[in-house]
Amino acid sequence: YYLVEIESPKGYLLNSKNYEFDLTDKDHEEVVETTTENERIPEIETTAKDNKTGEKEINPSKKIEIVDIVKYKGLIIGKEYELVGHLMDKETNKEVLDKDGKMIKSSLRFTPEERDGEVSLVFEVDASLLRGKEIVVFETLYREGRQIAIHHDIEDEGQTVKITDPKGKTYAKWEDDSKGVYEGKVHKLVD
Repeated sequence: YYLVEIESPKGYLLNSKNYEFDLTDKDHEEVVETTTENERIPEIETTAKDNKTGEKEINPSKKIEIVDIVKYKGLIIGKEYELVGHLMDKETNKEVLDKDGKMIKSSLRFTPEERDGEVSLVFEVDASLLRGKEIVVFETLYREGRQIAIHHDIEDEGQTVKITDPKGKTYAKWEDDSKGVYEGKVHKLVD
C-alpha cells in the first residue's frame, strides 16, 4: 500500500510523494504511523523599473532594459529555483510581443542562501514599439520543474512601468519679435 496526499492544508504546497507501507503481516489492531511534511507556499512580490534610471516612466528609445526586482519569502536554502517572467500589456491584458511576434520573457536560475531575499530579472525591450503603453511584469517561480508561486496581477502598480509617448510642438520666436536675422546683431531664440 501507499499513502499519497490529495489535498494540502491551506498555505502549503501539495506533497505528491508516495509513502509506502506494508500491511500483509500486521495484526489489524496495530496502528501504522507515517509522518509527512508539507512545504509552505513561498511568497514573491516584484517591483519593475527602468534598469538605467530606476524610474517607472521610461522614454521610448530603441533599446531599453526593464529590471524586475523580485523579493521572495520562505524558499528552501540550497535548493535550485527558476524564476520566469514575461511582459503584459495592461490595456489588452495580453502578452507583449517583440517585432518578430515572440513573447518577451526572461528567466533566472538561482539557489538561495537565505529563506528570504531578492533577485532581479532583466528584460531587453524595443520601447519604440510600445509608445504610450503600460507594461506589467508577470513572474512564476519553479522548483524541480514544478510551479510553486506566481505573481500575476495586471493591476499591481509595483509590477508596472509606463513607456511614455512624448508628443509636442515647439513655437520658437526671436526674443525681440523681429522677423529676420540681421548682420551684426545678436539674436536670441526663445521657446
